[in-house]
Amino acid sequence: MKTYIALLALAVAAAPVLSFGAVSISVDKAELITDLVPGQKRVLKFQVTNSGSESAPITVYSEDWQIRNGEPDFNNKTHDRALGSRVTVSPSNVDLAAGASAEVTVVLDPGPGPFVAGSYWSGIFVQNSHLTEAQAVSANRGAQMRIVERIAVLLFADSAPESKPLPADVAITGIKSTTSGLGITVNNPSAYMRLISSASLSITPLAGGDTKKIPMRSFHLLPNCSQELSVNLPKDIAGLGRTSVLAVIDYGAQELVVGEARIKF
Repeated sequence: MKTYIALLALAVAAAPVLSFGAVSISVDKAELITDLVPGQKRVLKFQVTNSGSESAPITVYSEDWQIRNGEPDFNNKTHDRALGSRVTVSPSNVDLAAGASAEVTVVLDPGPGPFVAGSYWSGIFVQNSHLTEAQAVSANRGAQMRIVERIAVLLFADSAPESKPLPADVAITGIKSTTSGLGITVNNPSAYMRLISSASLSITPLAGGDTKKIPMRSFHLLPNCSQELSVNLPKDIAGLGRTSVLAVIDYGAQELVVGEARIKF
């Protein structure tokens, strides 16, 4: 059984996207992954781009986050595998002209340790906060709104990285129908974040007919938790009746992770 979860540069706690917001920021990496060795610094880099039509005051900082119910919780910052205090970023502030990019350097200084085996993590947040004109409140008054864009580049560092192939400990524990398609529940009992680069669904009508194969997006499996992966289905799935749904995930173990369920569409 195998796995990978894509927490693509999370747009976290962002204000609503408004049509009059002329500034938009993006990053070229969703995550930074390295090892964690006592006494050895690691230097990683990514780029932030202002694709808007106005200059943007950018702030970059490291912040810890926890895993709750299989999802990142950016309000809970206390845990045993936090990296935030061991990370510095440069530049921490920059005025980014419209269309310009800037390189951000992330230095992980682990200190002397010791560290237990497994994944440690934090978030590198890129934030833009600017004022923009809103619609007039009345004939005589206008208003401004502060628009905040915040993107998290997730940083993972493995202490005593796992040898390959990985152990067969990841499991698909549930497949269910949801309002948007299917929910695939995957459990990662290990202390390591796992990457899944290859996953797919096969849906076969039990009354006969062609099997429909649906590729799943790549994703991360966060350490020590179960996560539900949401899969959108094509419209032609509707009306197939009772089907056999087969989910297959590859995360680097010797065997693929396979789960099967009978679902009516």
